[in-house]
Amino acid sequence: MRPASDPDLLGQLQGSPAALEAFYRGHVDAVSRYAAARCPTPADVAEVVAATFLRVLDSAHQCDETQGSARAWVLGIAALEVAAITRRDARASDPAVGSGRRLRLTDNEVVALERRLDGACVAPAVAAALDTLATPDRELHLLVASDGLTPREAARVLGMRPVEARARLSRARRRLRDVEEARPLSQPAAPLERRA
Repeated sequence: MRPASDPDLLGQLQGSPAALEAFYRGHVDAVSRYAAARCPTPADVAEVVAATFLRVLDSAHQCDETQGSARAWVLGIAALEVAAITRRDARASDPAVGSGRRLRLTDNEVVALERRLDGACVAPAVAAALDTLATPDRELHLLVASDGLTPREAARVLGMRPVEARARLSRARRRLRDVEEARPLSQPAAPLERRA
């Protein structure tokens, strides 16, 4: 018996814990890598992963495979959750607002997520070059290069037309090559700082 496809699993999520588990296991690593590359703390990574799959459960009927893969759809949901955390953290850093409640993790969960964060860190030279890109171009490049989406799927995640995504991706790749070629061989890349 062959494993169920993503469309089959999505159609069964509401009534089948086994379908939910299979879909989760098939996509949790991609969502974790995506979140780890964009969230400042392991708690934020855990929050993005949990919130993403809760939204998947609630909105499985909205996934349209003709518009892109289920993986692209799930990463689109994860992108919305990362944006929500970014907004929340910006509000929490405002002294007038105060701090919000944080998810509590066990020591083992923190260690496991920190390992994932460490594994998601890219080489310092690449990180420095990525910082030279505009935010939409950086996100597009990361979705294609790190998260394995096609340019069309990444365009869908970011809400842009595929032709615009291809043009932006081409410019981003050219910019990254130019930055790397401009760096003298004797000059080491700036160290990558972990976000606190």
